[in-house]
Amino acid sequence: MRVITPVVKAQLPAFAAGSCCGNVRAMTRDLLSRIEARLVATGKTAEKASKDADLGREFVRTIKRRPDTVPRADNLLALARSLHTSVEYLLAATDDPTPIEEMKGAVEQPKMPILFTAAAGPWLEIDQAAQAPLGWAEVAPDARFPYDQWLERVAGDSFDRKIPDGALVQVADAKAMGYAPRNGDIVIAVRTRAQGSLMERTLKQVEVTPTGQVELWPRSHNPAYSSPIALGHEGSDDVTVEIAALVLRAHLDAV
Repeated sequence: MRVITPVVKAQLPAFAAGSCCGNVRAMTRDLLSRIEARLVATGKTAEKASKDADLGREFVRTIKRRPDTVPRADNLLALARSLHTSVEYLLAATDDPTPIEEMKGAVEQPKMPILFTAAAGPWLEIDQAAQAPLGWAEVAPDARFPYDQWLERVAGDSFDRKIPDGALVQVADAKAMGYAPRNGDIVIAVRTRAQGSLMERTLKQVEVTPTGQVELWPRSHNPAYSSPIALGHEGSDDVTVEIAALVLRAHLDAV
């Protein structure tokens, strides 16, 4: 499991400044520097590395041409494998280019279920959302939070300034921990309507206004996602908003 810098600080939940994606241009600059180092180390050209990753011949060049765009998590993983390194190395989370697979021991890792997809837009019937696990990933529970924990798959670009499309987020049950919203926390927000029969799950970041109102904001480069939602009831549409889970950290892929 490739882990992005932990989202929650050790004491209690706040999204660490500069963790995950941070400034996109700076992240892309560091990414390109690491890619160039691995191209030299492996003796590959940018075209060869892109093709070996099954990403087409122009993938690395496209990163150079589009410094404001973060590559998808699954594409970064494929490129890392092509360059015989890890996603952590490409994202400057470690200076050791050794592939994760070569650093793993023989001890079997604990597995955690992937229970939901967090995606802005689609409304699902509750029966659709409450399905069997979508899969399992080798992720250990965070011992700082002795509550139910699970994974959710990020889909879409409503939060791509901080966590990219395709990543997994590890979360803890907000109700079980008696969670109280704090500025900077990243959470799973659930909107329900039609008397609770339809549901939307999305990633949001908490902002508490000077008057004490809790607003839940997207963090996206897409201007379609530029407005917050508020806890409680939304207007007259029978829409209710609540926080279902606190995001503990983000993972780029499941093995």
